Amino acid sequence: MLVIENIGQTLARNVRISVSPPLQTTLGAERAATLNRVVGRPIATLPPTRRIPFVMDVGHQLFSSELPKVYEFRVESDGPFGRVDPLIYTVDLPRRTRPVRSQCAGHRARGARRDVREERGVFDSASGRGGVA
Repeated sequence: MLVIENIGQTLARNVRISVSPPLQTTLGAERAATLNRVVGRPIATLPPTRRIPFVMDVGHQLFSSELPKVYEFRVESDGPFGRVDPLIYTVDLPRRTRPVRSQCAGHRARGARRDVREERGVFDSASGRGGVA
């Protein structure tokens, strides 16, 4: 899943996202073109905690393919006080995978929440404030 989310505390306006290299998927060229088109479309407003999810690929198919696994996302937006400095996120998919340490669903859910909190901390500290991820 690819998720665009406003992790800040204020409304983000005029959100523009660019990805390098263009997103690719094992689900076919048409799906990749659609994915790039919708991710590249400007978002007029994105309230705090609002999430926009997109199906990017099937994990095991993507990781066993020769497709790129590292992408750079550049996010530009306007906040309550005008234009926000561009935020650049490098997403390294192989680094985001972790072995499951337990078969307990509760343990996995706690780990996933911890991962999200860690990611949010990285995003917040990179910009010195909250932002759109």
